[in-house]
Amino acid sequence: MRRISFLQCFRILSVCALLLSFTSCEQDEDVVFGRLVRYTWVGDLGFSDPWGEPLESGLYFDSDGFGQDEQCYYGSGRVAAVERFRWMLQGNTLSLDYGNQYPLIEISHLYVGMDELTGDLFVSGRFVGSVILYRY
Repeated sequence: MRRISFLQCFRILSVCALLLSFTSCEQDEDVVFGRLVRYTWVGDLGFSDPWGEPLESGLYFDSDGFGQDEQCYYGSGRVAAVERFRWMLQGNTLSLDYGNQYPLIEISHLYVGMDELTGDLFVSGRFVGSVILYRY
């Protein structure tokens, strides 16, 4: 049986440490993009109708950077509005731009799993809270 010298052991540990330092906890943008597009993600982004009734968003992301938000009343599923938006993914932040009539919505610390999307919701740069959207 051959023994490993101290120098060989040190080299092996150094290589392992180097490999671990290159490992990232963030998701690759391509992975996020692939899980995000062509699905509908349902959850609460803080929208309400003109009378203050809360609405649930059903976000559909197309691969061309545009999407559609079908906003429905909770419980009934009755559609209150359908809004188009432009979306952009930069690092781990997802931006939703509905145009001049709405504030910019951003989800930072974005994580997109197989069936749920999570992150921190910001509206016009102000933190609102954590958000979870479910794939429908």
